[in-house]
Amino acid sequence: MITSAIQQIVNTDRTELKDFFSEVDKLHKTDEAVTAKIANNPALAKALTDPNLTPTQKQQLATELVSSVMVELGYTQAVDIKLVADSQDNRKGHYGEDNNIYLNDTNLNNTKDLATTLGHETSHAIDNQDPSINTNPQNNASKADNEIYAQNYGDDFSDYVEFASENYGDGSLADTNSNNLGNTPAEIQRNQKLVNNNNQDYAGIDKSKGEDFLLVNQQMNYAREMTECGKNGYKCKNNIRIKYKKLYDKNRQEKLAEIKRELSKPPFLRNKYKTKREFESAINLLNNRPFK
Repeated sequence: MITSAIQQIVNTDRTELKDFFSEVDKLHKTDEAVTAKIANNPALAKALTDPNLTPTQKQQLATELVSSVMVELGYTQAVDIKLVADSQDNRKGHYGEDNNIYLNDTNLNNTKDLATTLGHETSHAIDNQDPSINTNPQNNASKADNEIYAQNYGDDFSDYVEFASENYGDGSLADTNSNNLGNTPAEIQRNQKLVNNNNQDYAGIDKSKGEDFLLVNQQMNYAREMTECGKNGYKCKNNIRIKYKKLYDKNRQEKLAEIKRELSKPPFLRNKYKTKREFESAINLLNNRPFK
């Protein structure tokens, strides 16, 4: 935990040396919550080792882990977990504008992968619910900083889950994911309906509000390159920001072109921006979300 806290301070601008003890406390409470939940819940402990969980079971598993951590850290607003299956989306997870965590089961290879993604998105949910939201440094941190921070927290989160499973649960985390929908026609139908409904919700949220205008692979590369610069690599970081600012602007222009194409259609044929309010909201987002 001490090493992880130092890593957050060294690799991100949102945490400083004065935040060391609060970061250690946050990680300690996360570990305690995860360990207690797994040690005291035999059904959850067994589920973590099962590669054949259904979407319903995965949602329940993820919800129990996240809720235990959020409560331990003092956050009371519920966060819903929704399992989706979208082969056209290369995200593993997304924290949406609707305060839901979406897990894309198509891209989750095993339970460790699920736990890492869950921890990453939980970090974003925590940021959104911080009681000192008006003064918290994350509001002034760059998107890259928050992604690096969430990535580090996600790695720690999954390590805690893995250790607790091996030492206080039923053994090693499942190393595969069968994408199982169930064992009976009725169960398969229920789970398929659940995923279909979640997919509809996922398709309906504006993902640019959660992830700006960098594509997922661009965000990951940006975060990695910024980390490689180190804490004091100001020239290196500036060059990387310039590089990704160009990509950001290109993506923004493509988004604007998409809006224009959609508006050229009759309203009843549009998939988006069917009302003036939706259109104004999209344009406002384009105009008021600068690259940081």
